[in-house]
Amino acid sequence: MDGNGRWAAARGLPARRGPSPRCRGAAPALVRAANELGILYLTIFSFSSENWSRPASEIGDLFGLLRRFIRNDLATLHRDGVRVRVIGERAGLEPDICALLNEAEELTRGNSRLNLLWSPSTMARGRKSPRPRNGWPAKWAEGRRDPASIDADTLGRYLDTPDIPDPDLIISHQRRTAAFELPDVAGGL
Repeated sequence: MDGNGRWAAARGLPARRGPSPRCRGAAPALVRAANELGILYLTIFSFSSENWSRPASEIGDLFGLLRRFIRNDLATLHRDGVRVRVIGERAGLEPDICALLNEAEELTRGNSRLNLLWSPSTMARGRKSPRPRNGWPAKWAEGRRDPASIDADTLGRYLDTPDIPDPDLIISHQRRTAAFELPDVAGGL
């Protein structure tokens, strides 16, 4: 959903008008097409940490799209064998958004036709330090793990997507990619 303000500004519209025509049907259509084509993994990055500085009304509009997508399309995603997995940060998200994301993950956990990885709030700058999970920072900080044992495979096990292959193809409407994507997508560019 990034770039909506630029889209609106280029057309002389207020920034909050950007998401409406571009995003309302984009995610469902993209997921449907990926599923029909037999694509196994689709990642949608919808919001980065830098976007939190936007006006509250614009943030509300953007997350309204996410609410609408889950509420309107979750049953269809489940019926079509789509597994929803949430990556990135959930801190700062409204409780109802977190509840909807949890519901989507739980309902679709057993599905395997298409893995839809949704990142509702991803840290862009400085991202490649993984979220503290499974006590990994403490193990190294306390000397229970030799720092020399840290390699890409070891570190990868502590990221949100340890079992997801690197992407083969990147599609972006902006002719650019975000900093948080670079390590994972280098092979797909």
